[in-house]
Amino acid sequence: MSAERPLEIDYSQQDSTLTFAPRPVIHSGQQAGWKNIHLAHYQLPAIDFPETTGLQHLISLPSWKQPTEVEMVVGGKRYRFQHDQQEQGHIEIFPAHVPVIVWSSQAGETTHCYLDPTFLAHAAYESANPEKIELKPTPSTPDPLVCQIVLALKTVLETDATNSCFYAESMATAMAAHLLRNYSTRKHILPKYEDGLPKYKLKQALEYMNVHLSENLS
Repeated sequence: MSAERPLEIDYSQQDSTLTFAPRPVIHSGQQAGWKNIHLAHYQLPAIDFPETTGLQHLISLPSWKQPTEVEMVVGGKRYRFQHDQQEQGHIEIFPAHVPVIVWSSQAGETTHCYLDPTFLAHAAYESANPEKIELKPTPSTPDPLVCQIVLALKTVLETDATNSCFYAESMATAMAAHLLRNYSTRKHILPKYEDGLPKYKLKQALEYMNVHLSENLS
């Protein structure tokens, strides 16, 4: 671990990674107005990232085109793996505020998904205290569902991100529920809504949506 203080990154800010990474091929959220989830796709050379900590949880979908050695230090724990473990459908999870160093021997591509920690906390049943919500650092593990969510969001950004806030928030909610269920350091009970909305509230919601169809709806 570096003796210096890790570089703190707010991934919700445009071009926040330019100090140590090339400009992303695509930017999410900032232009489209997304609030709780953001996306960026990078084409990277062989990398030796400095030690960083993110203000958001980072879910990475890496892709290597040739045999590659990868080494990372996450929260003081070192991981090493080869390209043959980095198959399609694998993800890496770097929790917010946890120091990370990454090195790879070859160029590659990666799609980064950034999730707001407070939003993740509010997806849990005991949502009042975000400090209780902790994700496990997870290097190179298969997760088709997370990959599908991230690729769906990437497709929206590459095709037509206009009025995509409601779609992005829906995907963020699905992502948060899945992470809490499978990658949290403690078990969380997600709220159940068995009876749905009262009829008058459903009527109000539908009327509001009909009036504001041309806008970004939360």
